[in-house]
Amino acid sequence: DIAKLAAAEISKSLPQDIDKYTKLLSCRADNTTLIYTYELDIKTKSDEEIKKNDYERMKRAVTLGSCKSSKRFLDADISLKYIYKSAKTKADLFNIDVDKKSCVN
Repeated sequence: DIAKLAAAEISKSLPQDIDKYTKLLSCRADNTTLIYTYELDIKTKSDEEIKKNDYERMKRAVTLGSCKSSKRFLDADISLKYIYKSAKTKADLFNIDVDKKSCVN
């Protein structure tokens, strides 16, 4: 199963800092979905502010990036789920789902 193999390979290098606000905590496979869990640490914003102000921008950026960097997964009908949690409260902030259809403009 491609998703399980990919998750196992990605998990070897976790946790991993992505940028100054984002850390990739885990990657797992659920059937044909790769599920990435990230932690956002934006000290100047509350969870509510992040949900309200950053979701749409991040959804666009994550979708666009996934369509480019994960094209081979998407072409193999593996979908991607990104779960973002608050570093402060550990609460879920939002989820972003990307599949092959997300990349058709």
